[in-house]
Amino acid sequence: MTPSLKDTKALLAYADEKKKKVTIGYNYLFDPAALEIRGLVKSGQLGEIVHVESIYGYGLAGPYGSAILADPNHWVLKLPGQLYHNNIDHLLCRTLDFFADDEPDVQAWGWVQREPKFGDDRDKMVDELRIFIRGKKTTMFGTFSSHVKPVSQLMTVYGTKNIAHVDYNSRTVTLEPNGSLPSAIGRLVPAFDNAMAYAKAGIVNAKKFAQSEFHYFASINKLFRLFYASITDGAPLPISYRDITRVSAALEEIIRRVPPGGSR
Repeated sequence: MTPSLKDTKALLAYADEKKKKVTIGYNYLFDPAALEIRGLVKSGQLGEIVHVESIYGYGLAGPYGSAILADPNHWVLKLPGQLYHNNIDHLLCRTLDFFADDEPDVQAWGWVQREPKFGDDRDKMVDELRIFIRGKKTTMFGTFSSHVKPVSQLMTVYGTKNIAHVDYNSRTVTLEPNGSLPSAIGRLVPAFDNAMAYAKAGIVNAKKFAQSEFHYFASINKLFRLFYASITDGAPLPISYRDITRVSAALEEIIRRVPPGGSR
């Protein structure tokens, strides 16, 4: 939201003082798959959340990555955390959503995996980042990678009752098969259960597509509608100031630990 946690708090306080409302573009929170996984958690189907793992893939050969590498003065290179600074708030917001803690412990490690070839700030741009967050009851391991192929947006939520897998690219949510049959048969059935789960997810997505709820900007559209409703109808803000502040705090700690060039 801002370059620092201090600025984030100041901005939110200023909005309150002026009786205005603020939100932020954490559109992944309103992706159809994100809404589904939050529904599973709220209904208790996963039980108490113990651990979350998420990977945020970034293609340096894509239109955005290639634009950064082509310009030594690109604005992303001027950010304190450069490339990951512009992206991992999306990873953080969708994983911290499962934490009850206001100030969980944050650790991070980062490095430059590609070979240097420019002789400027582009060679210092961290392209691999690992994050570990520990709360009182929940932990998270996050991966930002510019080298994993195919470029993926995945999350797995581990609960005391079940495990859920989220694919943000295909917008699917599936539950881990609970194999209860003995011996070889018990190891055979889960593969078919997985296939059935993805088939059901495909049918759900087809229905959403038919209802014009599956387009590329469906999540940001949902965020806009909820924010407008908070202004015109007094509905709750789509993203609480607490969550905005938690993400800002975690990002600031990651930047402190992982400067340009990588972890010391």
